[in-house]
Amino acid sequence: MLMKLSTRCMYGLNDLTYIYSLIFINGVSSSLINLAMSLRAYDISNSASLVAITVMFYNMSYVIASWSLSKLTSKFRSIKNLLATIFAGYVLGVLLMIFNNLYLLFIGGVFIGISSALSSPMLMSILGSYVGKDSLTVARFNLVSTIASVIGYLIGSTSGSNILALEISAVISIPAILIANHIRVDSLTEIKKELHIPQIPITAGNIRSTPTTVQTHKLMYDFKILMYDLIKMFRKGVLRELSLLLIGGVALFTAISTFFSPFPAILKEHGFTDSDVFIMSLTSSIASIIWFRLASRFIKSVSDAWSVLIKCVLSRIAIFSIPSLTLAFIDDLKILRLLITIFYILIGTTWALISTSLTTLILSLSERERKGVRLGHMNGAIGAGTVLGSLCSAVIIQYGFLVNFVMVITLLMLTYLVFNKAVGALVT
Repeated sequence: MLMKLSTRCMYGLNDLTYIYSLIFINGVSSSLINLAMSLRAYDISNSASLVAITVMFYNMSYVIASWSLSKLTSKFRSIKNLLATIFAGYVLGVLLMIFNNLYLLFIGGVFIGISSALSSPMLMSILGSYVGKDSLTVARFNLVSTIASVIGYLIGSTSGSNILALEISAVISIPAILIANHIRVDSLTEIKKELHIPQIPITAGNIRSTPTTVQTHKLMYDFKILMYDLIKMFRKGVLRELSLLLIGGVALFTAISTFFSPFPAILKEHGFTDSDVFIMSLTSSIASIIWFRLASRFIKSVSDAWSVLIKCVLSRIAIFSIPSLTLAFIDDLKILRLLITIFYILIGTTWALISTSLTTLILSLSERERKGVRLGHMNGAIGAGTVLGSLCSAVIIQYGFLVNFVMVITLLMLTYLVFNKAVGALVT
């Protein structure tokens, strides 16, 4: 009896080791690819607008794949095959990006976007089937992913070029295809029907360590209901707090994506190296990690969450002005590096507070039986904002970074007005 128990323990330990290895590889590869893709797009095109379009292709494929998760995963009977395909998608996407061809880069971004959209929910669900408790699953997944993303940025900062960073991500991803064969969950029926979906990441925008939601097979149906509710709300003039929060979320993430989609290209135009850009993202990630742990001290109620969220939106206007103005009027690269580093630290700090306050508000304002669905709605708002922002910046950046900045400020002011109106609206 004791021998059997020991064998089972070793069996479970090995399984978890494989799962954590895949989560770690996924985190390292994602952080390397997300930035390297934008930097590679600039090297090929020498155009900030085309960099934004590259980001748009990635974001669109990510969002569509996320919303079509059930249909995509239903085509695979074996978890092993699905995971192997996901990491093969990383490798194929990266290989396409290495060629000096912008169209292949776009296609590679689509492969990466689809793989990224599938990898996190699948890996978290598999981990959940072993760990059992949802809160513990999310905590462990986020911990491993966060450490992995920091290591990914470190590797990118020391690689010296975006091509080498992409090659490293491919080399790292190849063993994951083999490791997937050791996963003991043989079919999708063994995984929970509810899949944990991390919020949409924005390429080059450093949106990581985000709270997770629960994706159900009814989510698209609920999106239709949500759109109907929003239309009815405006027609009758009855403003609802939750609905306004979602509308403000679209505006906020459109602003964030509008700013960050072409930003690596802007930094390169002003003399920053690939390593510099990776280091900046690393500092932002570290700031986010620190402030995610401190956020609970500032956000203890719905009123606290609204206050922090609105203040962060207003502060982002000042924060985004740092690179927008300094890059226009300062030529000294050392001073620019210092100011942009401060900028990224502030971005990481405010992101932790924005993400925490948004999640707190969604959970507090949602019906008890629909909290997961409402979080899914917020993810939908974020996804819509990322696509709209990258598309918007692709057009506006042609007229200059300062014009793009004015658009970002306008969107942030709109976000502030919507959120401020939501505070006094009827509770949903």
